[in-house]
Amino acid sequence: RRLLLEGYLKPYPSVRHTHYGVEAARSWRRQHPDTPIADVSAALEIYPEAVTYCGNRAPVSPIMAQFSLSYTLAAALAHGDLTPAAYEPDVLHDPDITALERRVRTEPVEALGRDGRPADPRSDAGTCRPAGLRPALGLNLSPQRLCAAVEAMPGSTQSIARPTALLWIYRAGSQPKRP
Repeated sequence: RRLLLEGYLKPYPSVRHTHYGVEAARSWRRQHPDTPIADVSAALEIYPEAVTYCGNRAPVSPIMAQFSLSYTLAAALAHGDLTPAAYEPDVLHDPDITALERRVRTEPVEALGRDGRPADPRSDAGTCRPAGLRPALGLNLSPQRLCAAVEAMPGSTQSIARPTALLWIYRAGSQPKRP
Protein backbone atom coordinates (compact mmCIF):
# COMPACT_ATOMS: atom_id res chain seq x y z
CA ARG A 1 0.00 0.00 0.00
CA ARG A 2 1.37 3.42 -0.95
CA LEU A 3 0.50 5.88 1.82
CA LEU A 4 2.02 8.78 -0.07
CA LEU A 5 -0.92 8.62 -2.48
CA GLU A 6 -3.35 9.11 0.41
CA GLY A 7 -1.87 12.47 1.42
CA TYR A 8 -2.57 15.91 0.06
CA LEU A 9 -0.74 19.19 -0.29
CA LYS A 10 -1.97 21.98 1.95
CA PRO A 11 -2.61 25.08 -0.13
CA TYR A 12 -2.79 27.35 2.94
CA PRO A 13 -0.90 27.53 6.25
CA SER A 14 -3.92 26.61 8.37
CA VAL A 15 -5.96 23.58 9.32
CA ARG A 16 -7.83 21.98 6.41
CA HIS A 17 -11.27 22.95 7.70
CA THR A 18 -10.44 26.62 7.03
CA HIS A 19 -9.34 26.08 3.41
CA TYR A 20 -12.86 26.18 1.94
CA GLY A 21 -13.59 29.64 3.32
CA VAL A 22 -10.14 30.89 2.38
CA GLU A 23 -10.62 29.71 -1.20
CA ALA A 24 -13.99 31.49 -1.42
CA ALA A 25 -12.49 34.67 0.10
CA ARG A 26 -9.62 34.63 -2.40
CA SER A 27 -12.09 34.28 -5.25
CA TRP A 28 -14.24 37.14 -3.94
CA ARG A 29 -11.21 39.40 -3.44
CA ARG A 30 -10.03 38.79 -7.02
CA GLN A 31 -13.44 39.96 -8.23
CA HIS A 32 -13.58 42.95 -5.83
CA PRO A 33 -9.98 44.15 -5.43
CA ASP A 34 -10.92 47.74 -4.58
CA THR A 35 -13.55 47.09 -1.90
CA PRO A 36 -12.25 48.41 1.45
CA ILE A 37 -12.39 45.77 4.17
CA ALA A 38 -14.04 48.31 6.47
CA ASP A 39 -17.09 47.99 4.17
CA VAL A 40 -17.23 44.19 4.36
CA SER A 41 -18.97 41.68 6.61
CA ALA A 42 -19.24 37.96 5.93
CA ALA A 43 -21.19 34.87 6.88
CA LEU A 44 -19.62 31.49 6.24
CA GLU A 45 -21.96 28.51 6.12
CA ILE A 46 -19.89 25.37 6.50
CA TYR A 47 -20.19 21.76 7.62
CA PRO A 48 -20.62 21.44 11.41
CA GLU A 49 -17.33 19.69 12.16
CA ALA A 50 -15.41 22.73 10.86
CA VAL A 51 -17.19 24.98 13.36
CA THR A 52 -16.53 22.49 16.17
CA TYR A 53 -12.78 22.34 15.58
CA CYS A 54 -12.15 25.83 14.23
CA GLY A 55 -14.53 28.07 16.15
CA ASN A 56 -11.71 30.11 17.75
CA ARG A 57 -12.66 33.79 17.86
CA ALA A 58 -10.26 36.71 18.30
CA PRO A 59 -7.13 34.53 18.25
CA VAL A 60 -4.12 35.87 20.13
CA SER A 61 -1.50 33.40 18.91
CA PRO A 62 -0.55 31.91 15.54
CA ILE A 63 -1.77 28.42 16.49
CA MET A 64 -5.16 29.79 17.58
CA ALA A 65 -5.39 31.72 14.30
CA GLN A 66 -4.56 28.63 12.25
CA PHE A 67 -7.60 26.96 13.86
CA SER A 68 -9.93 29.92 13.39
CA LEU A 69 -12.47 30.00 10.55
CA SER A 70 -13.19 33.67 11.24
CA TYR A 71 -9.56 34.82 11.36
CA THR A 72 -8.37 32.90 8.29
CA LEU A 73 -11.39 34.17 6.34
CA ALA A 74 -10.80 37.77 7.50
CA ALA A 75 -7.09 37.62 6.64
CA ALA A 76 -7.83 36.19 3.19
CA LEU A 77 -10.52 38.81 2.55
CA ALA A 78 -8.15 41.58 3.62
CA HIS A 79 -5.07 40.41 1.70
CA GLY A 80 -6.53 38.30 -1.10
CA ASP A 81 -4.65 35.23 0.12
CA LEU A 82 -3.59 33.41 3.28
CA THR A 83 0.17 33.14 3.66
CA PRO A 84 2.48 32.55 6.64
CA ALA A 85 2.70 36.34 6.99
CA ALA A 86 -0.89 36.31 8.32
CA TYR A 87 0.48 34.92 11.60
CA GLU A 88 3.12 37.59 12.18
CA PRO A 89 2.29 39.65 15.30
CA ASP A 90 1.71 42.91 13.40
CA VAL A 91 -0.80 41.21 11.05
CA LEU A 92 -2.39 39.00 13.70
CA HIS A 93 -3.18 42.09 15.78
CA ASP A 94 -3.88 44.47 12.89
CA PRO A 95 -6.92 46.54 13.96
CA ASP A 96 -8.54 46.36 10.50
CA ILE A 97 -8.27 42.57 10.36
CA THR A 98 -9.44 42.10 13.94
CA ALA A 99 -12.43 44.36 13.24
CA LEU A 100 -13.25 42.34 10.12
CA GLU A 101 -12.84 39.09 12.07
CA ARG A 102 -15.51 40.34 14.51
CA ARG A 103 -17.85 40.89 11.52
CA VAL A 104 -17.44 37.30 10.28
CA ARG A 105 -20.17 34.87 11.32
CA THR A 106 -19.71 31.14 11.00
CA GLU A 107 -22.77 28.91 10.81
CA PRO A 108 -22.82 25.12 10.85
CA VAL A 109 -25.06 23.70 8.12
CA GLU A 110 -25.67 19.96 8.27
CA ALA A 111 -26.69 19.85 4.60
CA LEU A 112 -23.12 20.76 3.64
CA GLY A 113 -21.86 17.43 4.94
CA ARG A 114 -19.50 16.13 7.57
CA ASP A 115 -15.75 16.55 7.78
CA GLY A 116 -15.65 18.29 4.40
CA ARG A 117 -17.47 15.43 2.73
CA PRO A 118 -20.81 16.10 1.04
CA ALA A 119 -24.02 15.06 2.75
CA ASP A 120 -25.20 13.37 -0.45
CA PRO A 121 -23.58 9.91 -0.73
CA ARG A 122 -23.81 10.08 -4.54
CA SER A 123 -21.10 12.75 -4.54
CA ASP A 124 -17.40 11.99 -4.65
CA ALA A 125 -16.38 12.20 -1.00
CA GLY A 126 -12.69 11.88 -1.73
CA THR A 127 -12.01 15.11 -3.57
CA CYS A 128 -11.25 18.53 -2.19
CA ARG A 129 -13.81 21.00 -3.49
CA PRO A 130 -13.51 24.78 -3.40
CA ALA A 131 -16.17 26.60 -1.45
CA GLY A 132 -19.26 27.87 -3.18
CA LEU A 133 -19.49 31.65 -3.31
CA ARG A 134 -22.77 33.53 -2.96
CA PRO A 135 -22.82 37.32 -2.87
CA ALA A 136 -25.61 38.61 -0.65
CA LEU A 137 -27.31 40.52 -3.45
CA GLY A 138 -26.90 37.78 -6.03
CA LEU A 139 -27.72 34.09 -5.90
CA ASN A 140 -30.10 33.43 -3.02
CA LEU A 141 -30.50 29.65 -2.75
CA SER A 142 -30.33 27.19 0.10
CA PRO A 143 -27.49 24.64 -0.19
CA GLN A 144 -30.01 22.00 -1.31
CA ARG A 145 -31.52 24.27 -3.98
CA LEU A 146 -28.05 25.36 -5.12
CA CYS A 147 -27.03 21.72 -5.63
CA ALA A 148 -30.29 20.95 -7.43
CA ALA A 149 -29.83 23.97 -9.72
CA VAL A 150 -26.27 22.97 -10.60
CA GLU A 151 -27.31 19.37 -11.29
CA ALA A 152 -30.12 20.57 -13.56
CA MET A 153 -27.66 22.40 -15.83
CA PRO A 154 -27.02 20.82 -19.23
CA GLY A 155 -24.08 18.45 -19.10
CA SER A 156 -24.23 17.97 -15.31
CA THR A 157 -23.80 14.53 -13.84
CA GLN A 158 -24.81 13.06 -10.50
CA SER A 159 -21.17 12.97 -9.44
CA ILE A 160 -20.86 16.76 -9.53
CA ALA A 161 -19.03 18.15 -6.51
CA ARG A 162 -21.40 19.64 -3.99
CA PRO A 163 -20.48 22.81 -2.13
CA THR A 164 -18.69 22.28 1.17
CA ALA A 165 -18.98 25.88 2.32
CA LEU A 166 -21.01 28.87 1.22
CA LEU A 167 -19.71 32.39 1.74
CA TRP A 168 -21.92 35.45 1.93
CA ILE A 169 -20.28 38.86 1.57
CA TYR A 170 -22.30 41.94 2.38
CA ARG A 171 -21.91 45.56 3.43
CA ALA A 172 -20.78 46.03 7.01
CA GLY A 173 -23.75 46.70 9.26
CA SER A 174 -26.29 44.96 7.01
CA GLN A 175 -27.53 41.39 6.85
CA PRO A 176 -28.00 39.34 3.68
CA LYS A 177 -31.44 38.10 2.77
CA ARG A 178 -31.26 34.34 2.86
CA PRO A 179 -33.79 31.56 2.34
